[in-house]
Amino acid sequence: MAHHRVCVVLLLIPFVPTHSCAQANDGADKKSSSATSVSVTLLMDWTRGDAHYGPDFIQLRSPCQPQSEKSCVCVADFKVASSSANSAEFANDVTSFEHGKVPVTYEVRYSDEGLFLGALLLRVGNWTRDKFLPNDGLLGVKITFRPASPGQV
Repeated sequence: MAHHRVCVVLLLIPFVPTHSCAQANDGADKKSSSATSVSVTLLMDWTRGDAHYGPDFIQLRSPCQPQSEKSCVCVADFKVASSSANSAEFANDVTSFEHGKVPVTYEVRYSDEGLFLGALLLRVGNWTRDKFLPNDGLLGVKITFRPASPGQV
């Protein structure tokens, strides 16, 4: 059950760099400055194209970790990139990887207590975060529930 709480937190708390956090809090909360950052690379699968966002839309997905729940999938959508000038170049680069083999690196931050604070996209393959707008590559979670019998919660 704790695994689902972490997934929900991924959706609700965006990553805020330490210097921005310090400016926003005027230094009143020094707790966040002692957070631990860890670089994590996920090998993600890709889907290209979307009826709304166009043929260069990219969605990346990977099973949630640990893989105790098969219905939990981490996803990263690249909606803004799909309408940028280099959208075809990015989509072609991502789809050049085998399915399930796109290396996507995030900086994951944890509090001193080991609680998840957020994740920041660092790179997709050779594409660094400076080539994306902030809303591209946000890490989210999709959970599919299929009850085994009527009335199951």
